[in-house]
Amino acid sequence: MFRSPCPKDILPMSALDTELYKVASSTLGSSTQPTAKRNPLKLRKCLKITGIIALFLSILWVILIMFRSPCPKDILPMSALDTELYKGTWREMYRVKGNSMETGKCVSAIYGDRDDGAISVWNMQWFGDKPNQTTKDIKGKAYCPDGVSGACKVKFNNFFIPEGNYNVIDTDYSGHAVVYSCAHTLGFIKFEFMWVLTRDALVIGSQGWTEMKDKVLAIVKDKFSTSKEGRAKFADTDDYLFAVEQGDDICQYELQSETTSASTSCRARRHLPVRAA
Repeated sequence: MFRSPCPKDILPMSALDTELYKVASSTLGSSTQPTAKRNPLKLRKCLKITGIIALFLSILWVILIMFRSPCPKDILPMSALDTELYKGTWREMYRVKGNSMETGKCVSAIYGDRDDGAISVWNMQWFGDKPNQTTKDIKGKAYCPDGVSGACKVKFNNFFIPEGNYNVIDTDYSGHAVVYSCAHTLGFIKFEFMWVLTRDALVIGSQGWTEMKDKVLAIVKDKFSTSKEGRAKFADTDDYLFAVEQGDDICQYELQSETTSASTSCRARRHLPVRAA
């Protein structure tokens, strides 16, 4: 009795062509069908283009590997390395110019013991002048796969830095060490590094520094066969090797021992002046 009535004057068509109505309905009501029909073609085309790009990149990668600059095979690590004698503190005397990871001075490396049998690695470099220097350090571990020779590996506690070669070419354990690393990233990008390390912090130009320079360069010329084509660079202290500043008057070496217990990894630190004892 009280329901809302339906209007009686809204009337259906008196004549409806159902065939025409089917065509109109399919055109208006199924707009997704044409897209659905085209999708397989687009997918195949996309896959084809992707395959062509992948093939091109694969061929390019092979070509780059074929023509990459090779690592020398006759620069050999020591046949026998006493890692216990090698442990301890080393100061960087020379490094390859353009090493983006090392831009500071007073660069030092401390090698020690680890519970897992590997060698602990702690590298630190200094920036600025005493007494308000900043430091940047990185830690990691080293190991020598065969347990005998100087062909070792180093992995730092940084995901973005891959494991690298650490080949000890020559050392007398108490005075100097010559280290070389060469490897290819992605199969064709060559990374080549060289370091001359000393136990003492030698001041550039001092008598001790000059004598050590003459000694290690003679070793480098022999071990790296610098008389061969393309090898003279390893003994080039003007354009290839960079002399690193060292010395107690320049570097706050005590900062490395003071921060031993701190958890650091590729981080810069600012230190307050250290009062002399």
